[in-house]
Amino acid sequence: MLNIFIVLIITISLRLFLAYETSDSLLHTLDGEFLSILTPDASLYGYYAKLLLADLPHNSDVYLIEYVIYFLVKITPFSLDQILYFLPAFLSSLVVIPTMLLSKLFINSKQAIISIGLIVGVGYGYYSRTYLGYCDTDMLNLFFPMLILYGMVISIRKNSYQYALVVVSANILYLSWYHASLPLVYAMNGLFIVYGLVFHFKHTQIYKISILLAISIIKIALVYKLVILSILFVGFRYIKLDYRYFLSSFVAVFLVAIYKIDISQFLFHANRYIFKSQTFNTNGFDFVSPMQFVAEAGNQSVFAMAHLISGNIILFTLSIFGYILLVSRHKEMLLALPMLVLGLLSMEAGVRFHIYAVGVMSISYIYLVYYLTLKFRMKKLLASLTLSIMFMPTIYQNYQSLNYWNTKVAMPVFYPEQVKILQELEKLKSKNAYAVTWWDYGWPVRYYSGLNTMIDNGRHHADNFTVANILISPSQKFSHHAINYFYNTFAKDNNNDAILQALQKEKSIKKLFQQITSNQLNPKEKVEKYIILPMQMTKLVYTIFTYANIDPQTGKKISSHIFRSYSKIKENTNYIYFNKNTILDKRKSILVKGKNKILIKRFTQIAFRGNKKMKRVANISNVGLNLVKFANRYYVMDDYFYNSTLVQLMLFNNYDKKYFEPIYEGQTIAVYKVK
Repeated sequence: MLNIFIVLIITISLRLFLAYETSDSLLHTLDGEFLSILTPDASLYGYYAKLLLADLPHNSDVYLIEYVIYFLVKITPFSLDQILYFLPAFLSSLVVIPTMLLSKLFINSKQAIISIGLIVGVGYGYYSRTYLGYCDTDMLNLFFPMLILYGMVISIRKNSYQYALVVVSANILYLSWYHASLPLVYAMNGLFIVYGLVFHFKHTQIYKISILLAISIIKIALVYKLVILSILFVGFRYIKLDYRYFLSSFVAVFLVAIYKIDISQFLFHANRYIFKSQTFNTNGFDFVSPMQFVAEAGNQSVFAMAHLISGNIILFTLSIFGYILLVSRHKEMLLALPMLVLGLLSMEAGVRFHIYAVGVMSISYIYLVYYLTLKFRMKKLLASLTLSIMFMPTIYQNYQSLNYWNTKVAMPVFYPEQVKILQELEKLKSKNAYAVTWWDYGWPVRYYSGLNTMIDNGRHHADNFTVANILISPSQKFSHHAINYFYNTFAKDNNNDAILQALQKEKSIKKLFQQITSNQLNPKEKVEKYIILPMQMTKLVYTIFTYANIDPQTGKKISSHIFRSYSKIKENTNYIYFNKNTILDKRKSILVKGKNKILIKRFTQIAFRGNKKMKRVANISNVGLNLVKFANRYYVMDDYFYNSTLVQLMLFNNYDKKYFEPIYEGQTIAVYKVK
């Protein structure tokens, strides 16, 4: 246990290094405190914890994580923001405990077991989802499956149902911790039952364990589940019957479990992550599917997957051989297949799923090295040296991983200026006010300002179309009227998408938008509304347009438009060299990429005097595209985008006073009140 404790302390210390590196960073701190939200999910759980701390009711399907945060704030001297920021270092490091305990069942080498703990603790891509400020369910999403696996393997090794307590506890906690844990929990427990029937058919202990596991994962009230499990745990100690009686009991419990288990979860997640489509249909209307634009759900190459799971393709390949070897000598490790398969499926299902394979593959790699030291009967000193040499590439890859994520990726969702104005906005807004913003920023906006949103990081369905059309419209009149109509409608019934409520009355989207523009539709319910446009949205302008550029009645795209973003590499008297192999000929006002040439008709530069935007426009010709320089980036767009409400309000602070009132016009965020 001392070795586990030492590895745990080392892992936590490595994770805390991000705080040391960014303690003086103006982008990571506000008023001397770390900005706590480095992933949108953290803001959701923080928001729920805020409600709990204020004794306010709320509906939530996340349960356990928000209560963990809530109780830590209540019982410790640390603030909510401090807990949200530092908690990942401590919870995600706990994975070393079940991983090292599991390793001890196969490996008789302290050095090898410590090596495994050090690899998994900050394991390659696992760190990418668990660094400071990443207060998400991923903090324990590897810990619980590894604990389940350890409990299953030791139950088989010891041939005792009492060790099933580990699995049962992990099952219940994991199901309460992560709303999407059902498929993996079902797969792991189901495989254990199959494994028992195949390899331990006449062992009564296996049936006892299987019965307990089946009950722990069925959908019944927790109090009933705990009562039944407690009775069985005690009763099994005194019941000594032939395995056939337990087989009969197991079949009965299994049939009940099959009836109670929600198999639809497998289909839901398969359709969501693997069989992703470009559109989805609801109530007879087609809308753009959001999952194709969610970065963590995107496909990745085998090399990218190997890098995230094992550091590089060589270590990954050796780990695969190590797992095959491990299973050949210890068939119980077949029970790790659901985790390993889910990790490999990250190529299709999305990058987030790679973490499930990190623990198993790390064990497999070191086991391969350990086995070779035994196979060649190496003396203790030579075996130790071999382990050290083979351990060095993993240390190097972990160092590379830590350095990359700390310096290139680990950034607050909102900058200090943005956080400050959102916190000020919380004091200005009325009780049930709404924020009009893109869904990527829904949860963070809600955490910092308390404003409700129509779409957010969890709810991004048909109303993506609604908000996209509001933002992309070239008419501020339409945007204003549409905000009031759709958000007032949604405020009355936020269980249904506002656009679907509207389309129930007027099937033609063209006629609906005409009625909104002429202000013929005006629900009696009125709520206070703000448009919140963080400058990070410049990266999403074309994506937002994609959601709006569909006819819901046919599912077909409506039109084609141009919006591109560039960063400057270098500049001389005649040319500006951009990324993406693109050059701007300043003399001819032509954008050149290969053989393609685009004429620039208008060049707009935005500079700042304090927080005041100063716009300088140079009209060059009557045809071509618009070039906009803003905050050291260059944007090329056609008139459609240039005149859109989003671009005019966000980049230029050009608003119609009849419809919008400026609240804040800063360098990194623009906030308007909707009149």
